[in-house]
Amino acid sequence: MARWQRQVHMPAPEKPEDTDLNTYLKKSELGWYSVLFDSGRADPQRIIILKGEGFQYLRLAKTWIMEGTFQIVPKLFYQLYTIHVDHFAGVFPVLFALLPNKSSATYEKLFHAIRDELEAIPFRLDLDEGPKPKSIVID
Repeated sequence: MARWQRQVHMPAPEKPEDTDLNTYLKKSELGWYSVLFDSGRADPQRIIILKGEGFQYLRLAKTWIMEGTFQIVPKLFYQLYTIHVDHFAGVFPVLFALLPNKSSATYEKLFHAIRDELEAIPFRLDLDEGPKPKSIVID
């Protein structure tokens, strides 16, 4: 987002509520880096969750790899939290979340939004309902 921002000479927002996602993202039919959840510009503890093109693989993947980083997150947020899946002989990111803190309430919002989005994906008859990773790796 920052690289694109520099290319078009857009000023960086000063506060989380100044971030207008429509400026940076457009929802695509394929779901590539589209907004999964935004707690809203008025929320002082704003959470923004973006899903990558392989988001639906969270439902199928046997292993989820979760990681939080504090070094590269935009200064408006505290943490960039990512979820990767091990699927089709490769590991790739499927979800990116900008979080305001490390509180349990923030993580609950994050995982409830993920669950709700996964439940909205149509089921295939040959699969068990819902995501059921056999292992979750947390850094």
